[in-house]
Amino acid sequence: MPETPPMLLVVHTDVDPARDAAFNTWYDEEHVRAIVDQPGFVRARRYVCVEGQDQNPKYLAIYEFERAEDRKTPEYAAARGFKAFEPHVRHTTIGVFRKIYEYEKPKGR
Repeated sequence: MPETPPMLLVVHTDVDPARDAAFNTWYDEEHVRAIVDQPGFVRARRYVCVEGQDQNPKYLAIYEFERAEDRKTPEYAAARGFKAFEPHVRHTTIGVFRKIYEYEKPKGR
C-alpha cells in the first residue's frame, strides 16, 4: 500500500438541515475538487456522524496533503471556506495534523 501523506486537514461542521442536500452536493461536486486540485493535496474523504451526534458536528472532512506550505498559497486561500453556505454552517472546527506514527495490520491477520 502506498504511504499516506504526512499532513491532514480535518474539518468538522454542522449545516442547517434545510440546506443539507444542497450543501452536500456543493461540497462533493465542487468544494472537495477545488481543494484537492491544489498542489500537494492528494485526496479527501467525507464522513457523516452515526454515533455521538449529541457531542459531535454532523460532518467530517479529511484532506491529505504533503507539506504545511501547501495551505499557504493564494489559490488555496481562494478555494477554502464554505462560500455561499457560510451563513448556514455552525460548530465548525478545523485542525491541521502532522503524522507521527503509522501502523498497518500485517497481511493474514
